[in-house]
Amino acid sequence: IRLDPVDHAAIRVEAQYVFASRAAYEAYDAGPAVALRAEGVDKFGDAGVTFERRTGDTLVSISES
Repeated sequence: IRLDPVDHAAIRVEAQYVFASRAAYEAYDAGPAVALRAEGVDKFGDAGVTFERRTGDTLVSISES
């Protein structure tokens, strides 16, 4: 999702991941995600970029056929 920036507002980028289970997410979070987070800080940390993470559970999944 790319939002149109408002004057003097930070641009926000959001990525969403869906895992088969909470355990699968926790394995990703403790494994590959550690290096990816560090890489993001190395590349963008000095550019005024802030990072935020939110987690939750899918309550309803709707798919079009």
